Amino acid sequence: MTDLLKDMMNERADALGAPDLDVRAMVRDGDRRANRRLRTAIAGAAVAAAVAAAVVVPSIATRDTASDELVTGSLGGPLAYAANSTIHTEQGSVDVGRRILAFVHTPTGFVVADVTGAVRSVVGSEIIKVGQMDPEEGMRFASDGDVVAWVEGDPEGEQYAVLDHAAGTEVVRGRAGTRPVLDRYCDQVCPMRIIAVDGRTLYFDDARGVLARNPLDSEPAELIPAVGGERPVVLDVAGGLIARLAAGETRVGPDLDGGQQIDGSDLSPDGQYLLSESPSTWDRGIQPKVFDAATGDAVPVDIAGAYWEAHAYRWLDGDTFAVLARDQDDDLERFVTCDVGGECSVEFSVPVDVPVLLPAR
Repeated sequence: MTDLLKDMMNERADALGAPDLDVRAMVRDGDRRANRRLRTAIAGAAVAAAVAAAVVVPSIATRDTASDELVTGSLGGPLAYAANSTIHTEQGSVDVGRRILAFVHTPTGFVVADVTGAVRSVVGSEIIKVGQMDPEEGMRFASDGDVVAWVEGDPEGEQYAVLDHAAGTEVVRGRAGTRPVLDRYCDQVCPMRIIAVDGRTLYFDDARGVLARNPLDSEPAELIPAVGGERPVVLDVAGGLIARLAAGETRVGPDLDGGQQIDGSDLSPDGQYLLSESPSTWDRGIQPKVFDAATGDAVPVDIAGAYWEAHAYRWLDGDTFAVLARDQDDDLERFVTCDVGGECSVEFSVPVDVPVLLPAR
């Protein structure tokens, strides 16, 4: 899902109050009834961003004792959303004590950023503060599996922070150069923004260009050479492939030269597919579309026929992605999983007035 779409959904969430939610009841009363087969897909493009690296500084996490012991039930299941201060899955929920502005769903648990900018690890009933974002610069995560990255403010300048969630709560931090002006949202100097995490490698953009570094294993940063003097805008990196904007087109390849022209920006974890979304026809809202990253060919997706709008917001594995779907006059939003080239199934639903915040991709 694009940052623009996420910002729009976040604004909607901010404007609504906290509902009294019973996820299990929602599943029983509305969700499984909606578990029908869906049909085809169509859509268009997305955009991500860039950022920074250098000196490695391990940090000590601190327990947020005020938020402990707030879990109700198991938090299993592949799909999750946040509403105000609570993360919900089909099996249970956890309240982190403060309104959530961004979060990541990892195989180990969750990493969340609340309204104060505090970054917390959530694993079962244990909630531990691991970092601090600057709320005025926006709340964004990048991740691949259990490796999560974000940008932190600091008196000496911005720095990246990287956490291997499976290994615990120790965060590795590093500093980098100033990110140049690359988009219309910056008047002079853009804030540092991380492009992507691929495996254990962090991709970021600074004044030198696009760099890759594995700070968790203390590997040095490597500059990815640009071609023809044009500064690339990298959208995503996964499976060793880079999705980038070049001359107004999205291209996918192993470097910043050439590549396959494809209309999309969200690579599957293994780099095999590219996911995009955009309005498809005059009578339909946002719809997902999947492409083969090697050939650029569209791959059938079994979803678009049943719903007026379907946001494809996250890859769950190499060939399965998550969708938030609804009909134009419906009172439910449905959380759907789709297999590339296969079928889609509704997992559970929530009322449309719930201020749904989706996890970062």
